[in-house]
Amino acid sequence: MLYHIQHHIETLAHHWVREDETLLDTFTEMGVRFSPWGHDFGQEEKFWLAEATVEAENYREAWKRFGTSLSQICPKISFISQCYFEYLAQPMLIVRRNDTVGFIRYVTDDDSVGLNFMGQERLALSRLMQRQDVPDEFYFYWHDAVNAIGYSAKLLLMLAALEALVKRENQQKDWNKLEDILGTELKEDLWGKKAIPSKHCGIGWCMVNILIQIDQQKIMLKQFINK
Repeated sequence: MLYHIQHHIETLAHHWVREDETLLDTFTEMGVRFSPWGHDFGQEEKFWLAEATVEAENYREAWKRFGTSLSQICPKISFISQCYFEYLAQPMLIVRRNDTVGFIRYVTDDDSVGLNFMGQERLALSRLMQRQDVPDEFYFYWHDAVNAIGYSAKLLLMLAALEALVKRENQQKDWNKLEDILGTELKEDLWGKKAIPSKHCGIGWCMVNILIQIDQQKIMLKQFINK
């Protein structure tokens, strides 16, 4: 059966694709057509439309195949454009050919939920302002982590903050202190088993390990969904 899928994309990348000096309203990659959202082509819209016709046994299989294509294309567009490009948590529509019934996933933005800054928080600020043993870099990294979007970005920035926290005056790191914070198992999973600085110990090594673990979690999640 054939299913037509339309998927909304939110991005700051403006769709101005040219070929032989001709402005194109669409371009196709891996069978997925990308076009500006709406009818005012050439305007600075912050949305794109991705659509494709997929042959599959059911709409779930069609959605899976379409999603696989998007996951191979969209991160590369984001890398090239260097712009915000969100496609995972966006609305989409699947309609089987010659059918008037379809499946729609409607997603909308919601207001943020804040946390209270009260007496205890004010006391914590006073105490932190009096401490001289916590480097400013720790707070810089943690501030970026709080504002970052995405699981991987938050984790990596938090880990960078922890490295800044355990850095000594001679720029070496106190791996025992890091182990006291994270525990032996988690510290070794992220930074390795060595307790002395080396090319295998540091945020670069940690990034590789945490990304590998995230990929493994994604694989496990996909296997669970497909059961």
